[in-house]
Amino acid sequence: MTEDEKRDFDAVYAIRSAAWNSSDKRSEFEWRVALGLWTAMAAMIGILLSGKDVKIDSPVKLGGTILVALLVFLHASFTHGIQEANRYDRDLADHYDDFLETQFFLPSFPALITPAWQALKERREARRGTTLLTNYSHRFQSCVTLLFGLCLIGVLVSR
Repeated sequence: MTEDEKRDFDAVYAIRSAAWNSSDKRSEFEWRVALGLWTAMAAMIGILLSGKDVKIDSPVKLGGTILVALLVFLHASFTHGIQEANRYDRDLADHYDDFLETQFFLPSFPALITPAWQALKERREARRGTTLLTNYSHRFQSCVTLLFGLCLIGVLVSR
């Protein structure tokens, strides 16, 4: 690889890495928020369950139910926004990966084109444009938050 090619490769790789790292850091933040929310919801369920003699009035039950439903909706909206931003960054990183492969690796190393390489490339293509139904992280977080919310509403209403 010539000095100019190395410089070009390093520049494209730096842009690719920046996009990937942005997605990675955002995903880490997303999980911290989810774990904090789940901890707070679990603590509230525990507090409500531990107070056996606690009687909650109907207006408080209704307000609490609405608040929990709103919280579940807001968390699902938050994770959806994070998913969209991550999808953009990862698609951008994949675009630069494709560029690096076609411009630098495959011309120099045609032996890289194997059925295994083709399968990996197809998996990367299939991952582009993921949605709630295909993004396990967003789906898992939304479902866990919904389950905690339903449990919290159930405990709240039963008091």
